Amino acid sequence: MGKLSQQSIFSLVWHSYIKSALVPILFIEIALLAAYFTTNTLIRDENVRQTEQSVRDQLQTLAKQESILISNQMQNVANLTAMYAGQTRDALNTPFNVSNDEKSRYDFSDQGAWVTTREGSSATFYSASTKVGEAEKAKAWRLTQNDAYMRRMVDMNPLVAQIYFNSFDSLNHIYPYFDTGS
Repeated sequence: MGKLSQQSIFSLVWHSYIKSALVPILFIEIALLAAYFTTNTLIRDENVRQTEQSVRDQLQTLAKQESILISNQMQNVANLTAMYAGQTRDALNTPFNVSNDEKSRYDFSDQGAWVTTREGSSATFYSASTKVGEAEKAKAWRLTQNDAYMRRMVDMNPLVAQIYFNSFDSLNHIYPYFDTGS
C-alpha cells in the first residue's frame, strides 16, 4: 500500500505541477511566439514599404537629374548648330580664294556628280541632278572656310559625330571626309 500511496502522491504532485507551472509557461511561450511573429511581420512589411518609397524617390531624383543633363546636352548641340548656321551663312556670303591644291580635290564622277576625289578635311558633292558651273563650284569652295570649325565641333563634342550642310541645289558639304564618289 505504501507503493500505491507513493505513486498517487507522485501523480498528484505531477498533475499539480503540470496545471500550475507547465501549462501557464506553455501558454506564455505560445503568446510570446505569436507576438514575436506578428511584430516581425509588421516590422518587415513597414521596412519593405519604406524601402520601396525610398527607391522610388531616389529613382525620381535620378531621372530628373538625367533629364536635366540630357536637356543641357541637347541645348549645347542646338547652340552649336545655331553657331554653325551663322558660320555657314558668313562663309557663303564671303568671297574666298581657294588654293589650287583644294581645287584639285574636285572632279566629276562617272555618274555625273561633282565630288571630292581624294581625302581632305571635308567631303563635298553636288548630285548629278544639278548642272555644276563656276558659280556652284565657287559656292562649294566658299564652304571650305568652315572646315576647321567643323573639325573642332566634332572633336570637342562627343555627341556630334558628323556635321554637314545641305542646300536646296543638292550641294552637300560634310565633315569628316568620306569618299563621296562611291
